[in-house]
Amino acid sequence: LAQQRLKMIAISKMATLGEMATGAAHEINNPLAIILAHVSRLSSSLERGPEELGSQAELISVFGKIEKSVHRIAGIVKALQTFAGDGEKEPYHEISISKVLQDMAVLCAAKLRRNGIEFKVDPVAAGLVFEGRGIQLTEVLLTLLDNALQAVQEAREKWIRIETSEDSANVVIAVSDSGAGIPKGVRSKMFQPF
Repeated sequence: LAQQRLKMIAISKMATLGEMATGAAHEINNPLAIILAHVSRLSSSLERGPEELGSQAELISVFGKIEKSVHRIAGIVKALQTFAGDGEKEPYHEISISKVLQDMAVLCAAKLRRNGIEFKVDPVAAGLVFEGRGIQLTEVLLTLLDNALQAVQEAREKWIRIETSEDSANVVIAVSDSGAGIPKGVRSKMFQPF
Protein backbone atom coordinates (compact mmCIF):
# COMPACT_ATOMS: atom_id res chain seq x y z
CA LEU A 1 0.00 0.00 0.00
CA ALA A 2 2.87 2.36 0.84
CA GLN A 3 4.50 1.65 -2.55
CA GLN A 4 1.21 2.32 -4.33
CA ARG A 5 0.79 5.59 -2.42
CA LEU A 6 4.33 6.73 -3.34
CA LYS A 7 3.71 5.83 -6.98
CA MET A 8 0.47 7.85 -7.03
CA ILE A 9 2.23 10.82 -5.43
CA ALA A 10 5.03 10.61 -8.03
CA ILE A 11 2.51 10.45 -10.90
CA SER A 12 0.59 13.41 -9.50
CA LYS A 13 3.81 15.38 -9.05
CA MET A 14 4.89 14.68 -12.66
CA ALA A 15 1.49 15.77 -13.98
CA THR A 16 1.70 18.97 -11.93
CA LEU A 17 5.27 19.57 -13.09
CA GLY A 18 4.16 19.15 -16.72
CA GLU A 19 1.40 21.74 -16.28
CA MET A 20 3.81 24.10 -14.54
CA ALA A 21 6.41 23.67 -17.28
CA THR A 22 3.82 24.78 -19.84
CA GLY A 23 3.01 27.85 -17.75
CA ALA A 24 6.71 28.48 -17.10
CA ALA A 25 7.46 28.36 -20.85
CA HIS A 26 4.88 31.11 -21.35
CA GLU A 27 6.33 33.09 -18.43
CA ILE A 28 9.86 32.69 -19.82
CA ASN A 29 8.86 33.78 -23.33
CA ASN A 30 7.78 37.24 -22.11
CA PRO A 31 11.14 38.28 -20.61
CA LEU A 32 12.96 36.61 -23.53
CA ALA A 33 10.98 38.81 -25.94
CA ILE A 34 11.97 41.88 -23.90
CA ILE A 35 15.65 40.88 -23.98
CA LEU A 36 15.54 40.16 -27.72
CA ALA A 37 13.86 43.50 -28.49
CA HIS A 38 16.42 45.49 -26.49
CA VAL A 39 19.43 43.59 -27.88
CA SER A 40 18.11 43.94 -31.43
CA ARG A 41 17.60 47.69 -30.98
CA LEU A 42 21.08 48.10 -29.48
CA SER A 43 22.63 46.05 -32.28
CA SER A 44 20.90 48.11 -34.99
CA SER A 45 21.92 51.36 -33.31
CA LEU A 46 25.54 50.19 -33.04
CA GLU A 47 25.61 49.28 -36.75
CA ARG A 48 24.57 52.84 -37.60
CA GLY A 49 27.29 54.23 -35.34
CA PRO A 50 28.08 54.52 -31.62
CA GLU A 51 26.41 57.93 -31.46
CA GLU A 52 23.07 56.21 -32.24
CA LEU A 53 23.16 54.21 -28.98
CA GLY A 54 21.79 57.08 -26.93
CA SER A 55 22.89 58.65 -23.69
CA GLN A 56 24.57 56.84 -20.83
CA ALA A 57 21.36 57.11 -18.80
CA GLU A 58 19.35 55.51 -21.63
CA LEU A 59 21.87 52.65 -21.93
CA ILE A 60 21.83 52.06 -18.18
CA SER A 61 18.03 51.90 -18.30
CA VAL A 62 18.06 49.39 -21.19
CA PHE A 63 20.65 47.17 -19.50
CA GLY A 64 18.65 47.36 -16.27
CA LYS A 65 15.57 46.05 -18.09
CA ILE A 66 17.60 43.25 -19.66
CA GLU A 67 19.08 42.32 -16.26
CA LYS A 68 15.62 42.32 -14.63
CA SER A 69 14.32 39.99 -17.38
CA VAL A 70 17.28 37.63 -16.92
CA HIS A 71 16.65 37.48 -13.15
CA ARG A 72 12.97 36.74 -13.82
CA ILE A 73 13.87 33.81 -16.06
CA ALA A 74 16.41 32.54 -13.52
CA GLY A 75 13.76 32.67 -10.79
CA ILE A 76 11.32 30.62 -12.86
CA VAL A 77 13.95 27.98 -13.68
CA LYS A 78 15.09 27.79 -10.04
CA ALA A 79 11.49 27.33 -8.84
CA LEU A 80 11.00 24.48 -11.34
CA GLN A 81 14.26 22.84 -10.24
CA THR A 82 13.26 23.13 -6.60
CA PHE A 83 9.85 21.55 -7.20
CA ALA A 84 11.32 18.78 -9.36
CA GLY A 85 13.61 17.72 -6.49
CA ASP A 86 12.88 14.84 -4.14
CA GLY A 87 11.23 16.27 -1.02
CA GLU A 88 11.73 13.04 0.92
CA LYS A 89 15.51 13.36 0.63
CA GLU A 90 15.65 17.06 1.43
CA PRO A 91 16.95 17.54 4.98
CA TYR A 92 14.93 19.54 7.48
CA HIS A 93 16.23 23.07 7.67
CA GLU A 94 15.07 26.62 8.35
CA ILE A 95 12.99 27.82 5.42
CA SER A 96 11.76 31.30 4.57
CA ILE A 97 7.97 31.31 4.19
CA SER A 98 8.26 34.30 1.87
CA LYS A 99 10.68 32.42 -0.43
CA VAL A 100 8.45 29.33 -0.61
CA LEU A 101 5.42 31.49 -1.47
CA GLN A 102 7.40 33.41 -4.11
CA ASP A 103 8.58 30.18 -5.77
CA MET A 104 5.07 28.74 -5.68
CA ALA A 105 3.58 31.94 -7.15
CA VAL A 106 6.12 31.86 -9.99
CA LEU A 107 5.08 28.30 -10.82
CA CYS A 108 1.32 28.84 -10.90
CA ALA A 109 0.67 32.54 -11.67
CA ALA A 110 0.51 32.07 -15.45
CA LYS A 111 -1.94 29.16 -15.22
CA LEU A 112 -4.23 31.13 -12.89
CA ARG A 113 -4.10 34.21 -15.13
CA ARG A 114 -4.95 32.11 -18.20
CA ASN A 115 -8.02 30.86 -16.34
CA GLY A 116 -9.13 34.42 -15.47
CA ILE A 117 -8.46 34.01 -11.75
CA GLU A 118 -7.36 36.89 -9.56
CA PHE A 119 -4.47 35.61 -7.42
CA LYS A 120 -3.25 37.37 -4.31
CA VAL A 121 -0.53 36.43 -1.85
CA ASP A 122 -0.75 38.63 1.24
CA PRO A 123 2.53 40.10 2.49
CA VAL A 124 4.49 37.80 4.80
CA ALA A 125 6.08 39.11 7.99
CA ALA A 126 9.78 39.74 7.45
CA GLY A 127 11.96 36.92 8.71
CA LEU A 128 9.08 34.43 9.11
CA VAL A 129 10.62 30.94 8.89
CA PHE A 130 9.79 27.34 9.76
CA GLU A 131 11.78 24.15 10.21
CA GLY A 132 10.94 21.63 7.51
CA ARG A 133 11.23 20.73 3.84
CA GLY A 134 10.51 23.52 1.37
CA ILE A 135 9.79 21.17 -1.53
CA GLN A 136 7.08 19.37 0.42
CA LEU A 137 5.45 22.63 1.51
CA THR A 138 5.49 23.82 -2.12
CA GLU A 139 3.86 20.53 -3.22
CA VAL A 140 1.08 20.91 -0.63
CA LEU A 141 0.44 24.53 -1.61
CA LEU A 142 0.38 23.71 -5.33
CA THR A 143 -2.13 20.91 -4.67
CA LEU A 144 -4.32 23.30 -2.67
CA LEU A 145 -4.08 25.91 -5.45
CA ASP A 146 -5.02 23.31 -8.06
CA ASN A 147 -8.04 22.33 -5.95
CA ALA A 148 -8.96 26.01 -5.55
CA LEU A 149 -8.65 26.53 -9.30
CA GLN A 150 -11.13 23.71 -9.89
CA ALA A 151 -13.45 25.08 -7.19
CA VAL A 152 -13.72 28.56 -8.73
CA GLN A 153 -14.33 27.46 -12.33
CA GLU A 154 -18.09 28.03 -12.04
CA ALA A 155 -17.93 31.04 -9.69
CA ARG A 156 -18.98 34.49 -10.92
CA GLU A 157 -16.00 36.09 -9.22
CA LYS A 158 -12.87 33.99 -9.53
CA TRP A 159 -10.21 34.61 -6.93
CA ILE A 160 -7.69 32.70 -4.83
CA ARG A 161 -5.88 34.17 -1.84
CA ILE A 162 -3.02 33.00 0.36
CA GLU A 163 -2.69 34.45 3.86
CA THR A 164 -0.02 33.75 6.45
CA SER A 165 -0.18 34.23 10.21
CA GLU A 166 1.81 33.11 13.22
CA ASP A 167 1.56 32.70 16.95
CA SER A 168 4.24 31.75 19.47
CA ALA A 169 4.59 28.16 18.19
CA ASN A 170 2.91 27.89 14.77
CA VAL A 171 2.87 29.30 11.28
CA VAL A 172 -0.49 29.09 9.52
CA ILE A 173 -0.77 29.34 5.73
CA ALA A 174 -4.39 29.60 4.59
CA VAL A 175 -5.55 29.15 0.99
CA SER A 176 -9.04 30.50 0.37
CA ASP A 177 -11.07 30.88 -2.80
CA SER A 178 -14.41 32.09 -4.14
CA GLY A 179 -15.71 28.57 -4.82
CA ALA A 180 -18.92 27.15 -3.38
CA GLY A 181 -17.11 25.16 -0.68
CA ILE A 182 -16.91 21.47 0.17
CA PRO A 183 -20.28 19.69 0.00
CA LYS A 184 -21.52 18.47 3.40
CA GLY A 185 -21.50 14.83 2.29
CA VAL A 186 -17.77 15.05 1.46
CA ARG A 187 -16.63 16.96 4.57
CA SER A 188 -16.82 13.96 6.90
CA LYS A 189 -14.73 11.86 4.47
CA MET A 190 -12.17 14.38 3.29
CA PHE A 191 -9.31 13.14 5.49
CA GLN A 192 -9.75 9.50 4.55
CA PRO A 193 -6.93 8.14 2.32
CA PHE A 194 -7.80 8.10 -1.39
